[in-house]
Parts: sequence; structure tokens; C-alpha cells
Amino acid sequence: MREAIASAFEELESEGPRREEEVARIDAEARKVGDSLDRYFRAFEEGTMPESACGPRIDELSGKLHGLEARRAELVAEEPDEREPLSDEDLALLVAHVRDVIEGGDPPTRRALLQSLVEEIRVVSRSELYPSFLFAAVRPPQGSVPPAGFEPATVGLEVPSEGV
Repeated sequence: MREAIASAFEELESEGPRREEEVARIDAEARKVGDSLDRYFRAFEEGTMPESACGPRIDELSGKLHGLEARRAELVAEEPDEREPLSDEDLALLVAHVRDVIEGGDPPTRRALLQSLVEEIRVVSRSELYPSFLFAAVRPPQGSVPPAGFEPATVGLEVPSEGV
């Protein structure tokens, strides 16, 4: 696991220049979209273009801008400087949690855990299987996500309110 973590950090670091180029490209494109939106808003405010003519294009440009902002946020979140490897204690907690769920969890919980940890299983023959695992090799920056367990969030479960 430690080798996989080291490899993941090396890969993140080697992708830095590509990520920086993409962030710069996104910033330039976002500026162009913002300028276009400003021109449409100005034309509408000055009365030179009716809402029916500029509304659909404003919606389209706004959607594009939101997409660019989301992609930029993803790229910035991948910055290796903001991440630290799992500590030995975190890794031991993860292993213990996986063991507890596998040995004592109900089938839906085990299935959810395995789906979150197994990326793919390559089957060569009945006796030759190669699983590829996913696991959190880094801690997110402090305060960027709410504290939670290692298990994935389960959609559709009701969460009791505090104090209950």
C-alpha cells in the first residue's frame, strides 16, 4: 500500500505542468465567456437586443461558464501541495474498518464497500483473477470535507437529526 501511495504522489506531481496549462486555458476561456456575457447584458440593458434574442445565448454561456469553473475547481483540488499521505494510524483505521465490514457487515454494506474499493477485476481464467483497487491514498486539506467514516455515502437512507 505504501508503494501505491508513493506512486500516486509521483503521478500527481508529474501531472503538475499539464494541470497548470489546463488551468491557464480554462481561465482564458472563462474570461472570454465572461466578456461575451457582459456584452449580452449590456445590449439588453441598453435596449438594443430583446430578451427573447439574448436569453437563450445567456443561458448557454452561463452553463459553459459554470462547467469551466467546476473543471477548474477539480484541477485545483488535485494540487499535491495541499495533500498529505495517509498516516500509519489512518491506514490502520482503514484496514480495520474494511475487516469489520467484510467480517460482520450486512450484504448491502459489504457490497457498497467493495464497490468503493474495487476499480476493476480482470479475469484471465477461472483460476487467474487480477483485481485493481481504489483507496484514499491522501487526506483532503483540513476542513475541505465534513468528517465522516471511510464508507461511501449511502443514498436514500434517512439520517436522524442531532440529539435523537
